[in-house]
Amino acid sequence: MKKSNPKDKMENKNQGNVIPATQIIFDKIDALKDNNTIKIEMILNYLKELTIGQTIKKGESLTYVLCGKKWTINIIDITPNAELVCIDQNTQFKLQDQQLQVKNQQQLSQIEQQQLMYYDHLFNEIQQIIEQNIGEQSNEISLMNLPLIKGVLISGLTGTGKTTILQILRDKYVEYKPVLISINHLDANNKELQQLLEISQQRNNLILIDDLSSLTDDNMQNVKPSLFKIFDNIQNKKSLIIATITSIKDIPDNLRRSGRFEKEIIIDQPNHEKRVDIMTNEFMKQNIEIEKEILKEISYQMSGFTVNDIRCLVREFYLLKNIQGDNKIKLRQSLQKLNPSGIRDLLADVPKVQWDDIGGYEDIKQEIKKVVEWPLKYPEQFKKLGITPSKGILLYGPPGCSKTLLARALCTQCNLAFIAVKGPEIFSKYVGDSEKTVREIFKKARICAPSVLFFDEIDAIAPQRQGSTDVSDRVLIQLLTEIDGFESLKNVIIIAATNRPASIDKALLRPGRFDHLVFVDVPDRDGRKAIFEVNLKKMKVNEDVTQGLQNLIDKTIGYTGAEICQICREAGLNALNRNIDNEFIELKDFEMALQKVKPNVTHEDRYQFLQFAKLAQ
Repeated sequence: MKKSNPKDKMENKNQGNVIPATQIIFDKIDALKDNNTIKIEMILNYLKELTIGQTIKKGESLTYVLCGKKWTINIIDITPNAELVCIDQNTQFKLQDQQLQVKNQQQLSQIEQQQLMYYDHLFNEIQQIIEQNIGEQSNEISLMNLPLIKGVLISGLTGTGKTTILQILRDKYVEYKPVLISINHLDANNKELQQLLEISQQRNNLILIDDLSSLTDDNMQNVKPSLFKIFDNIQNKKSLIIATITSIKDIPDNLRRSGRFEKEIIIDQPNHEKRVDIMTNEFMKQNIEIEKEILKEISYQMSGFTVNDIRCLVREFYLLKNIQGDNKIKLRQSLQKLNPSGIRDLLADVPKVQWDDIGGYEDIKQEIKKVVEWPLKYPEQFKKLGITPSKGILLYGPPGCSKTLLARALCTQCNLAFIAVKGPEIFSKYVGDSEKTVREIFKKARICAPSVLFFDEIDAIAPQRQGSTDVSDRVLIQLLTEIDGFESLKNVIIIAATNRPASIDKALLRPGRFDHLVFVDVPDRDGRKAIFEVNLKKMKVNEDVTQGLQNLIDKTIGYTGAEICQICREAGLNALNRNIDNEFIELKDFEMALQKVKPNVTHEDRYQFLQFAKLAQ
């Protein structure tokens, strides 16, 4: 085989009218013992610099010196297919394995297209950034003296597909010699980091960095200066760095500025429609057919599920596919085994409460269902009729009337994420911290949507303003900003509870904020009966209790639901007090409990609530 030496390039430079090669494929690099992508790119670029201007043909070999030793590399293919070609700045050097990878993309494209469906809107944005900053459009932008973007951050919770996006970018943009590394594999003395620094000095490179959140680890502090250096290297070159991170706040401020990571793209959790599409696609991959209506119903119970969580659901269902049974039941069984991985740390651990666990209040339950459940179950109807869903519900009434239980039951029945907030969790002695906490709370609610953001004792969080600039006024202003703000609260319902509705700042009660003011009064006769029945179901009572139930109901006028539950508990303790081996609770135990538990809501208290209810109508 004839051999060409790079030293002869000047002699061959002007040999006739030779067309330039667009691509040259080599067999392998003997100088390397591994398939390190960075090292391969370095050697190919080094070889290209040596041979620019040289004429070659298919079947020849090139020789080069590396680490004091002479190596040979064979040319196995040339594009275009000509007898003789020359090498110029635009000629691409590739290995056979890399070319096979490009050819195999046709086989992989179907899988990638399915994956891109999950991220189509943001992938289009990333694609546009690449084309504008290192692609064909970058020349036009440079001519207009506009700065090119150098760094892009893709942020999202665990399991949202950040790494998958980088892998797709690596496979799609081979012409930009993409390099994909994980920050976890680097340290200040790492060879890959040093090689990455060298690559950053070249032009038209796409550098992909996974899991930038690890920069906060103590053992990664020495890597930061190298990242700064990489950004410095690419300032005057058409190169782009795209990195993933779990939370934007994990990245140092000096990396979030012009010329570094100046563009941020957030991956949200899939919404209801997207979850249905993903489930349909993932089940099709496994040749499993499930009715779309079933998937829609299950999707409503999958608040906060990431793409990866949905794949886990399909896996769990696949393990049950040979078991006889209804698909809907098996899907629910599979769902019970999973927790949304990305947001499990954001959610309150809420006891499961069913509507039937709350005695009475049927009209209030229906009102809450209408405000919260209908927009989630029938979004098409709301859109068709031009109805804007309500943002908030204020539950007000005496303490112990099941306001918090109603909110919990709503989340259980509708399978909504539940984020509970109390005043002491918000207020801080440090200036700005309280407002920041409010922002973070609403951010959680958006991430977990569909979700319920429950403010207990909201009168302590948002009291009427006194014209001062103290922390409570600033918190109220931030609260109003979040409710009215630029960021959508789609599928986020705010529920607040208070025993002192007159103390709440009037600005919160305007339309578009807390649209529905629901008075949760002490239970009426039917309500008290239902509460007693719910409690007695769990207790072993004598027949005389059932016979005397009407008498108990009549004697508990003005009692709250919590006080009736306390009567039942005291009756059980009275039975044990009489005889620790008692098997039944008798009516006299309830009558003794009535002597001990007295109603705390006075007529004056109820009058004030009723007056507020009249004004609120």
